[in-house]
Amino acid sequence: MGGNTTKATGALASLTRGGTTYTMTRLARTPVSATPWAVDSTTTTTQTVTGLLSDFKASQRDGVVIKTTDRRYLIAASGLTFTPEPGDQLTDSSKDLEVVTVETIRAGDVDVIHYLQVRA
Repeated sequence: MGGNTTKATGALASLTRGGTTYTMTRLARTPVSATPWAVDSTTTTTQTVTGLLSDFKASQRDGVVIKTTDRRYLIAASGLTFTPEPGDQLTDSSKDLEVVTVETIRAGDVDVIHYLQVRA
């Protein structure tokens, strides 16, 4: 079994045992005209995801790329209507967190889990 498949299998087992429900939100802006002062039209896509807080180690927090207040979440890829990307929002309880980076773990050609670096 390959390294990514092993990592994905272990992560999915953790999610199955103790996953929490979070909300992912993507805000898409569409220009309504070529006029620069026109207000863009916005569309919000929201979905429920299963995940775990899988925080960074102190040694990983360099204060620049990974700030001291950044958090790391592990979410299941199955059932997602969009693949998370920087700029999306993850809501944990009542805290809205912005996705900074996404690391996707694949088994073969299938997305299995996403590690999200988020920032308040």
